[in-house]
Parts: sequence; C-alpha cells; structure tokens
Amino acid sequence: MSRQPTPYSIPPVKVKRGANRRQMFASGLIIALLTFFATAAMLLFFALIFAPQLSNAIWNTDATQNSLYGTSAAVQNAQTILDLTSTELVNQASNQRDRISTLESEQALLSAQAADLELTSSALQDDIIATQTAEVLANAMQRTQAAIDFNETQIAINQQSTLLASQATQTQQALSAAADITPTNTLEPRPFRIRDEVAYTSHPDDLCDWQGITGQVLNLEETLTGEAIVQVRILSTDEETTVTVGNNLDLGDDYNWAIQLGDDLTNNVYFLRLETITGDILSPMARVVFDGTCDNNLAIIIFAQGASPTP
Repeated sequence: MSRQPTPYSIPPVKVKRGANRRQMFASGLIIALLTFFATAAMLLFFALIFAPQLSNAIWNTDATQNSLYGTSAAVQNAQTILDLTSTELVNQASNQRDRISTLESEQALLSAQAADLELTSSALQDDIIATQTAEVLANAMQRTQAAIDFNETQIAINQQSTLLASQATQTQQALSAAADITPTNTLEPRPFRIRDEVAYTSHPDDLCDWQGITGQVLNLEETLTGEAIVQVRILSTDEETTVTVGNNLDLGDDYNWAIQLGDDLTNNVYFLRLETITGDILSPMARVVFDGTCDNNLAIIIFAQGASPTP
C-alpha cells in the first residue's frame, strides 16, 4: 500500500496594516494632485484660446449698453416733444370748440330771425287769402241761393239727380278741360288749399269690392263747412263726376263728402278740385293714384280754407 504524499502547507503571511494605509494615502494624494494640475492646465489652455472672444464680447456689451442709453435719451426727448405737441393740439382743439360754439349761437339767432320773418309772411298771406276767400264765398253763396230759389222744389225732391243731370250737359267741356290739366295747376292761388298729402286707408267696413274717395272741407275755424253750396269735381281719362259736400256715404262723422268710384280695385289716376255749385274753382287740383289693393281702396283729401299750399 502506497503512502499518500504529505500536503504542502503555506505558512500564513503577516500583513503590516500601518504600511498599507500609508501607501493608500500617498496614492490618493498623488492622484488628487495630478487631477488638480490637469484641470488647471485645461483651464489655462481654454483661457488662452477664448480670451479674445471674451474681450470682444465684453466690449460689444459695453457698446450696446451705451447705445441703449443713447436711444433711451432720444426716446425721452421725443416723448417730451410729443407731450408739448399734444398740449398745443389740445389748446387748439379747445379754441376750435369755442369758435364752433360761437358760430352755432350765431346760427341759432339767424334761424330764429328767419322763423320770425316766415311767421310774419305766413300771417300776411293768410290775411290776404282770407279776404279773397270771403269775397269769393259771398259771391258764390249769392249765385247759389239764386239757383236754389229758381228751382227750389225740384232740388228739394231730388237734389242729387238734378246736379247729375245738370252736369251731363257739361261733360264734353269738362273732358276737354281735363286734357289741359297738368301738375302746375296745383300751384295756382285759390281760396282753399289741399292740406297735407293724400292719405290712403281701407274701407271702414273692410269692403274689398269697393273703391272711392272721401274727405273734408274745412273753414278758417277748422270746422266742416260748404254743405250744399260747394262740390268736389273728379276727373279721369275716361270719366268725370261731381259730389256735393254734405253727402259722405255713411263713412263717418269725420268726413263731409265721399264718392264711390267703382266695385273693382284699379290702379287708375284721378284729379280732384273744389268748386262752387255753379262751377267756380275754389282750390288747386289734387292727384289720387290707387295701388289696386284692399288696404288702400279709400283715398282721403282735406280742402282747408287758408291752409298752406301742398309741397
């Protein structure tokens, strides 16, 4: 039986702890010094490279700052000039407002004086028209009374029929005269004027198969007048008729004359004027134009004594 070799045994090594610690500390110190010198060298290298650029940047920054200071001073000067200019403009605007106020006051004074002159002129014109109207109405009433006395019984029985019959003999003459009627006739001075414009409305009973004209004849006191002594003559291109003041076809107490022109709605044009029973003209000519609708199938005209002429 063979012998087993005896294992070799290594004797334990004793480590000197103090020497190892000094070596580690020296190594760390050397590494730190090397790192410090390397970092300083790199900083020195970069400083040498970028020093001109930093110097230029600092110089440019100072120049820019100086430029900004100069620009700020210029802006302040401009603001001062602007403030002075604004103050001057405000003063000028105030002076202009004062001048405008003065001109407006003078204009108001002139307008008041013009209004006074217009009222004075209107009053004189009304006095002249009233005097002429009184004379014409007096003559008209005398002639009318003579006509009524001449045939009083026949007029009392059927006054409307008598008037229509008497007008039949004058139809041809009226039609010839109607051809000569132009809008300039509305400017002739007459005892009665057409007050306001022609108004249009619907029949009070909402009739649509109806078309006609109604209105008022007013005296200087603004009351209804002319019953049985004046008439309204209506002319068109194909017919002529008259209606005696006092017959309003039951359209209401506000009107003292009325006439139905037909049962159909049309766009016909009619001319109207106020006359005495004997045919003396008392007013300028009014123009009526229907639009053919139920809402405007009744025209309203007001003949007013001494009223202002129509525009």
